[in-house]
Amino acid sequence: MKKRQFIFKFAFVIGVGLFVFLIVKIGPMNILKNINKLTWTGLVILFILRLIYWMIRTYIWRRVCQCYGEYYSFSNLFAARMAGHAVSYLTPATYFGGEAFRTMAVSSLNKTKVLASVIVDKTVEIVTALLLTIIGVMVAVFRISIPDGFKYVSMAGILFAVLLVLFIFLKQKKGLLTWFVQCLQRIRIKLSFFEEKREKIRETDDYVSDFYCKNKREFLRIFIYYLFLHMYWVFEIYLTMVFLSGEKVDFLASFLIVTLGTVVFFIPNVPASLGTYEAAYVGLFVLMGFSADLGMSVTIFRRILALFWAGFGLCVIGTRKMWQEVTHS
Repeated sequence: MKKRQFIFKFAFVIGVGLFVFLIVKIGPMNILKNINKLTWTGLVILFILRLIYWMIRTYIWRRVCQCYGEYYSFSNLFAARMAGHAVSYLTPATYFGGEAFRTMAVSSLNKTKVLASVIVDKTVEIVTALLLTIIGVMVAVFRISIPDGFKYVSMAGILFAVLLVLFIFLKQKKGLLTWFVQCLQRIRIKLSFFEEKREKIRETDDYVSDFYCKNKREFLRIFIYYLFLHMYWVFEIYLTMVFLSGEKVDFLASFLIVTLGTVVFFIPNVPASLGTYEAAYVGLFVLMGFSADLGMSVTIFRRILALFWAGFGLCVIGTRKMWQEVTHS
């Protein structure tokens, strides 16, 4: 435990140091100059677009829940979604940290079905993001002048990710959680939590497997919804770049920045990928022919939006009893 805390603190210090270094290197005044270009109209537009983004994600998750015959209120799932975002954004396990909490935050008597819906929802989201990242890498290879070594490493990384996701996807149809527990037992690792929840784990696996077997058309719809959501995200970044630069921006460049930058969120890191997020996006902006200060300005503004909604999620966590009374009424 102490070793883990040391690693976390060390990574956090490195992240903060990298974040400060980038601001100093690029120049605080250059960043402020870009942010000052953002009008109140632009701010309201970007805020509303982010609200719609979270509502779409909640709607998609609700569709998955309905496949299990569970018809939760939108406010119930939206509150749980934002609570999960807060935990994910403010913990080291950036992309996955809040999924368990999202399950617990739903006002439901059948948490097993909720967990199954979260697993399916997250799996389809990751598969979609991976597909677009592959397309992004292929486009970047022909559009951007990058070293051959970087191209080979990128393609190898993508191939590994594809095989890993394909493996997980196929295992979900046969019982991913049960397989994981069995693997732990084979290497003589026994966790009391898994031992006590063995029946619940099997039940969850059955629910996940049933979704893929009985809801193939709905799976395709949810996949298409997530494709749309990712392109919607690209549009958000495009508008943010336009508002902060005051100039016309290539939409394809926005697509590459989003798809290639998504890789950062898959890496367990310090809370909110502090430092690595900025470094990755600033590097992508420079590769796309934009200035480093514009890249840093966009990432800082996006961080402000994410922190606002994480703060909203914390409020939901703090007033969860109130939400349960509202959603049950």
